[in-house]
Amino acid sequence: MSRRRGILQNRAVWACPRAAGGRVAVRVLGLSVPAGMTANFTANTGMLTIAETANVKLATLKGKVEAFATVGVDPFSKSWYWTLFDWDGYERTIPLFNREETPVNVGKLMKRLAAPKNVSIASLD
Repeated sequence: MSRRRGILQNRAVWACPRAAGGRVAVRVLGLSVPAGMTANFTANTGMLTIAETANVKLATLKGKVEAFATVGVDPFSKSWYWTLFDWDGYERTIPLFNREETPVNVGKLMKRLAAPKNVSIASLD
């Protein structure tokens, strides 16, 4: 009976695991290429301007050292993290292109499209 009681006691301890320790996270290489386009229309002049941009963002050797503690069993566990120290790595933004097109006067086109047309519909009787 005592042996059986010991097994049950061990299972009870296992049902509520606890962990503590530290971890180091370092970004070895981060690479992104954000691109964008904007269109600006000025109603009173009828001008449309379109601009495109694209960059390469490079980030490396950014990191942190953390301590942590965890109590419970998933999905009911609770964890705490404390950042002991962190550091900024190397970051650089390299422009691929940055173009602003010459403005286009779409006001004249809109006036032509909105102008009344002489259209006659002949009957086919």
